[in-house]
Amino acid sequence: MFTYGGVFRDEEHLADSLTGGFAGSEEVTSLECSLQLEVFKRYWTART
Repeated sequence: MFTYGGVFRDEEHLADSLTGGFAGSEEVTSLECSLQLEVFKRYWTART
């Protein structure tokens, strides 16, 4: 079992990680994936 917990910079980085292969990927016969996307926004207010 291969488990990866981490943060991806963006959707493209996530896609590259999923399609780029893993060590020993020739032995991988299936892939199950559970994703949670959290988008954080910071609203800046001008300080006077």
